[in-house]
Amino acid sequence: MSLYKDASLAMIPSAYKDGKLYSIRPTDGSGDFTFSRGSNLAATRVDVNGLIEKGRENLLTYSNDLSNGVYSTINITSLYNAANNPLTGANDAVKLISQVNNSFHLFYTPVGVSVSGVYTMSLYVKADGYSKVALRESASVGNYASFDLSNGTILDKGAGAIAKIESLPNDWYRISFTENRAGANGFGVLPLADGYTIGQPLSYNYAGDGVKGILVYAPQIEQGLVATDYIETGTSAAQSGILEDMPRLDYSGGASCPSLLLEPQRSNRIINAEYFEASDWNYNQAVIKTANAAISPEGYQNAYLITEEAVNGTHRLGQASWNQNVENTSVSVFAKSNGTRYIVLGNANMGPSMNTWFDLENGVVGTESPSIIDATIEPFGNGWYRCSISYLPNKGNTYPTIYLANSDGGTLTYVGDGVSGVYLYGYQIEYGSYPTSYIPTYGSSVTRSFDDCKVEDLQSNGIAGNTWTYFFEWGSYVADRNFEMKDSLNSNFLFMVSRMFRYNNNTGGVDTLTTLPSGVNDGIKVAVRYDGNSLKVFRSDDITNEVTDMNASQFDDFDLLRLDRGNPDTEEFKQLLIFPTALTDSECIALTTL
Repeated sequence: MSLYKDASLAMIPSAYKDGKLYSIRPTDGSGDFTFSRGSNLAATRVDVNGLIEKGRENLLTYSNDLSNGVYSTINITSLYNAANNPLTGANDAVKLISQVNNSFHLFYTPVGVSVSGVYTMSLYVKADGYSKVALRESASVGNYASFDLSNGTILDKGAGAIAKIESLPNDWYRISFTENRAGANGFGVLPLADGYTIGQPLSYNYAGDGVKGILVYAPQIEQGLVATDYIETGTSAAQSGILEDMPRLDYSGGASCPSLLLEPQRSNRIINAEYFEASDWNYNQAVIKTANAAISPEGYQNAYLITEEAVNGTHRLGQASWNQNVENTSVSVFAKSNGTRYIVLGNANMGPSMNTWFDLENGVVGTESPSIIDATIEPFGNGWYRCSISYLPNKGNTYPTIYLANSDGGTLTYVGDGVSGVYLYGYQIEYGSYPTSYIPTYGSSVTRSFDDCKVEDLQSNGIAGNTWTYFFEWGSYVADRNFEMKDSLNSNFLFMVSRMFRYNNNTGGVDTLTTLPSGVNDGIKVAVRYDGNSLKVFRSDDITNEVTDMNASQFDDFDLLRLDRGNPDTEEFKQLLIFPTALTDSECIALTTL
């Protein structure tokens, strides 16, 4: 863009860190945006590979220093720097050697990690004398899973646990187990002599020889159904992925260049969005559930397979009674066909019906209930779609339900074949007239706070002048476009919210200058120019609006720009330019031409 060289500030989403979004001009940092969202890891984005990226956290401290005092042993001798680890090749894997004592042999954390809901414990292991191993919650109580390192199989697991073993080069494995449990959960690993078959590993006693054992590296405890990439920790838990105050550069829809995703505060009111066999899910109908059956839109093998039983009935899963009299509500889920062509999002045993059919083979919305205000299906690659419905309040007590269906709009009762089904991931119910980005939950409802993105001191840093031009470009999937400019005394405002562009001169007067198209669009460009006498708005849909004979003092001292203005709706910023002068009409038209 030939005008770019004249801009005093240019923000094209590219470089960022937690709490900061960098502008590419100016280069001294004075034009960088501060960013905040909240104090949890609830936010997600679609990354450059088209996968959902979450915030992740290893809750176990000193994960790469097993000699630290947070770890204890029972009938175990630890040999440090005993072998090269499977991740970096450094010589810092630990050998756990079973002592001669005729008892059980355990390496563990005596102080539990507080985890509420679904969590996964994982460890890298390799046989070194013994080829069997178990993971446990703690030294005395809790769940477990045991594994055979000679053939990469699961030996046994406790009730309700999900176990997994992953083969790695050089005879290393990553083993893990997952369960749903509240409270303080410890970490324990037991080398097992070859006589062990199945059963509670703490009750299996044997006499070690002081030589045989297993190699271990990088323990991790995290929320979720699978072990994700290892995060090294020290004195405290460590995080990775989308952090609390990290800007989300989003690649939704297969975009080659990211947009800055800004969303309002929303809550996923489903307490187990991925763990479809938790007690809050209702399975009194004809389906079979299988955990970690396929790669999800997250890129990990943590999707559930829901298979229709070979009986005549409705094949469904759902939630208990849900009072939705309060606000507009949006329901969404990620789904992929495994032989069953349709899913239906709706409600069970209640009227008016909200049932809406989704064709998972062709990626289209099928028959739609008249009570639905909107229904969408969005591709997520590899056969996955995000299906959603939105509806008005005053529906009374409903039973949010996912049905399997063999026809579009037909009866939901049919004879299943016992083989066909669908993969599911990430169920979400939120109050709002459209679905926002996925909010993971693992045992309780989770709230993602609104995104706040702003740059200050524009006047003192020489970015803004007494006359100016601001240029904004939004991407697709935009509900409302929002920004706010303030002067240094916080008395004069220029802002756009609720699809209106307005000004406020501190007298209480609010004038509408232009109305932008609402709903989801393919993008829009807007230039706002102030020349000391008039304020003029240029839009990419060839509409201009102008207010003349204005008091110059109203708009010549803008010192703050906020891109969300409290963020009542979702927006995706593609770029922002500030010019310290009033551009000509032809220059503004050039900027806003699609």
